[in-house]
Amino acid sequence: QLYRADGKMVWWSRVRGSKDVYVAMFNLADSANVVGVNFSELGLTGGVKVRDLWKRADDGRFESGYKKRIPAHGAMLVRLSRDGGPTGPIAL
Repeated sequence: QLYRADGKMVWWSRVRGSKDVYVAMFNLADSANVVGVNFSELGLTGGVKVRDLWKRADDGRFESGYKKRIPAHGAMLVRLSRDGGPTGPIAL
């Protein structure tokens, strides 16, 4: 667990043999909430490519962190991979 505060919770994991980081973000609140993660807390630096694993879609490239508005009692699962392309629209 990376953190649990203010109705938000973030878990993360690495898979042996992979440089990717998997992050599960949970909104425990009764209303929509923005949940995020700073890449430095996960040991990631430089550009990071984010893929939403449940939607099976890339969400862009980000420099220092990632955040997303999640519905009440909702969750999302993303894969973070180091990347070297242009920065995406939501940088933390």
